[in-house]
Amino acid sequence: MSGSLEILDERGERTRIRVTGEPLIVCGGTLCVTACVGGVLVQPAAEGEALRVQGRTCRSAQLAHGDAADVGRVRLTWFDDEADPTARERGRAATRARQRPVGRVWPAVGITFGVVVVMFFVLRAVDDSTLLRSPDYYLNLAEAQCVNERFELALQTLAFAESGASPEESRRARGIAAKIHRLQRQRAASAEVAAADSSRALLRSFERRYLGTPSRAAARELVRLCDEWSDRYAALRSEHPDAAAMLEDVSRIRAQHVEVAALGSPDVAGDVVFAAKSRMRFIWRDYRGAVERLDAFLATHADDAVVLTARADLLRDGRVWLDKRLRRVDAALERGDLENAARDIASLERWVAISEWRDDVAARKARLDVQR
Repeated sequence: MSGSLEILDERGERTRIRVTGEPLIVCGGTLCVTACVGGVLVQPAAEGEALRVQGRTCRSAQLAHGDAADVGRVRLTWFDDEADPTARERGRAATRARQRPVGRVWPAVGITFGVVVVMFFVLRAVDDSTLLRSPDYYLNLAEAQCVNERFELALQTLAFAESGASPEESRRARGIAAKIHRLQRQRAASAEVAAADSSRALLRSFERRYLGTPSRAAARELVRLCDEWSDRYAALRSEHPDAAAMLEDVSRIRAQHVEVAALGSPDVAGDVVFAAKSRMRFIWRDYRGAVERLDAFLATHADDAVVLTARADLLRDGRVWLDKRLRRVDAALERGDLENAARDIASLERWVAISEWRDDVAARKARLDVQR
C-alpha cells in the first residue's frame, strides 16, 4: 500500500509526502507514519507517548483514502494511490476499529521502528556506519586524526582496524600507533622544553654580560651553570626534537670557556664572591643561592676575610632590597590584593628566605592565610 500524506500545519502551509512501505518521521520528528492495508497508520515517534486525534487520546490512528484527522496542531489527510469506490468506507471502519485508548500494548510496527532508530544512532556513533568499513579506511582516518592532534581518538580508531587486517595493514597500524605515542610524549614535554629554552637564553645572557673579556671566575660559573642545565634537561633529547639542538648549543657554550675556567683547581675567594654577586642580576635577586655559595666556601675557610666581608655586604644591601619588597606585599594585603601578595610571597620564599630573613617572610604568609 502506498500513497501521499498531506500535512496542513498551523500556519496554513500544505506539504505532501510520499509514503510507501518504510516508516517515515514527519512533523518535526514527532510522528511516525507507516503505510498499511486500508490506508496509513499514524503513531507517536517516541514510544510511550499518545496522540490527540479529533480531541481523543489514543496510541495510534489509521486513515483511509480521503480521511482527515487533526493530530495535535496539524491536520493529516491520506490519499491512496489505488483507491476504489469502497476504499473510503472500509478505511473508516478500520480507523474506528484500530484507534486504541491509552494503556494498550505498543504496536509491533512501533517496536520495529524503535529498533531502526536505535540502530541508526548506534551506527552514527561509530562514524557514519563505520562498522562496515575496511581496515584501510580506519588507518587513513587514524592518520588524519593524528595530523589534527586528536591522539586519543586516533588510537581508538586504530582499534577498529585490527579486525580483518592483513599483515601489511597490521604493520602500518603499529607504525601509526608508534608515531602517535611519540607525538604524545612531545606534547607532554613541550612545557619543559620551553623552560629549558628560557634557561639556555639566560646562559647566553650571562656569557654576553660577563665574558666579553676572558675571566676565570666568570668562566667557572658559566661552565657550572651549563653542567647544571645539561643534567636537568638531558632526558629531553629522546622526547622532543628541539631538545637535541639546545643540548648541542649548551655544549658549545661550555666548550668555549672550559679552558679558562680551569676546573681542575679549587675555588678561591674571588671565584666564590663573583658567583654570589652574579646572582643579583635578576629582578628577583637570588639571595638564597648567593648565601649558600658563600657559606659553602666558609665551611672550609671560616676565617677568609674577603668572603666574610662579601657576605656582610650582601646581607646589608639585601636588607634594604627586602624591605622594599615587604612593603609592597604589605600594601597588597592592605588593599585586599591577595593574588599579587601571594605571588610575591612565593617568590620571596623561593629566592630570598635565608635564615636571617625567614621570619619576615613567614609573617606575611601567615597574614595572607588569615585574609584568605
